[in-house]
Amino acid sequence: MIVHVSNRGAMEEIRRAQQRGLNVMGETCPQYLVLTEKDLDQLNMEGSKYVCSPPPRDVDSQKACWEGLQQNVFSVFFFGPLSVPLRRSARQARAQRAYQFPLGAERNSRRGDTSSDPVLGRRREGPN
Repeated sequence: MIVHVSNRGAMEEIRRAQQRGLNVMGETCPQYLVLTEKDLDQLNMEGSKYVCSPPPRDVDSQKACWEGLQQNVFSVFFFGPLSVPLRRSARQARAQRAYQFPLGAERNSRRGDTSSDPVLGRRREGPN
């Protein structure tokens, strides 16, 4: 399972492995379908809304992710919070919460209201 695929090179490697009959699955995420590196370059910290890992790539990479979905190269489409909860005591959780500053797509993926989400709030049917 190759996760968080965000560029053409990775998508093509997955496709080649699948064509050779290898049991390889790929996964991409919504942010790679609607964001590009230009979204990160916005002024006044506006680009920090779009921070994710790996970061959004160029337009060709965005198109490749759409192709991967359309051509069934990706067998999984990840849609949810990016963090993995850890076991900790209530006191540790309160202490950690004081230092947390949620950024970008990670912050927005936890919201129930997708209208204000920079990724999910955009309604696109495919690459521009």
